[in-house]
Amino acid sequence: MKSILVPTDYSESAHHALNFAFLLGENVPVKIILFHWTEILIPTSTPQHMYKELYEGQKQIKYENLKNDTNVLLENLTLSRENINLEYIIGDGAGLEEALLSVVNEKNIDVIVMGTLGASGLSKFFVGSNTAKIIEKAKVPVIAVPANFQFGPIKKIGYASDLSDVNNEIGELVQFAQLFNASIEIFHVYPTIPVVFEVNQENVDKLVADLVRQYPGQVFTLHVVQTYKDNDIVYGIEKYIKSFKPELLAMFTLKRSFWDKLFDASKTEEIAFNTNVPLLTLKKSENK
Repeated sequence: MKSILVPTDYSESAHHALNFAFLLGENVPVKIILFHWTEILIPTSTPQHMYKELYEGQKQIKYENLKNDTNVLLENLTLSRENINLEYIIGDGAGLEEALLSVVNEKNIDVIVMGTLGASGLSKFFVGSNTAKIIEKAKVPVIAVPANFQFGPIKKIGYASDLSDVNNEIGELVQFAQLFNASIEIFHVYPTIPVVFEVNQENVDKLVADLVRQYPGQVFTLHVVQTYKDNDIVYGIEKYIKSFKPELLAMFTLKRSFWDKLFDASKTEEIAFNTNVPLLTLKKSENK
């Protein structure tokens, strides 16, 4: 059973993330863990023998609030709950990131699903947000769900790649694609400097054929997205999304050069682009 952690602050974007988590459980059994971080403050003048009782009482109230908020949301949920097992956790004490990552380790979480408000410009989509920090520090995949995502079947996953190590990266993504019975559409933004993959039809055809042999039944396609300036990756991603309309965008985050070029605002022009596509970020194994 897959374990999905959904942090919530009771905001609309957090509720949106929970809706998406239910999508993951439409075809396979999953455990969804609702996590709410808070501060439980007990007056310093409280006698020591009363402290624990007051603390546990306040924590129980917050636990019930979390369950009630979830139940209200589920009343309007149109997705099936047949494969869903719900659990609730209240985090306290440590900072949000530390508390959340501790739950990831303790509960053997497979994926984190978080809501995000998005922004005008793909660069701003993560910079300075809690989602960005979790993506950077978590050792498990993270799905960031924008508030304006329109729910519907996920038929195609767009996988942004420099094509240098697709065979080592693709296995984990295939597992996600199988959850939705979705195709994987690999896309490469070109030109990039330095060139790490010789983009010609022979190499592209060979790469796709190798993947089809390795993962029978999984549908793969590959597109090269032309840009007008070297390393204009943000523009290339925007162009791909507008042209091919994937329901989910996937990237691997270990290659810092690619990630930095994507999200470093000093290297990319502002783009008037309100993304409505959830982003799945995966960690590439360092020993590959």
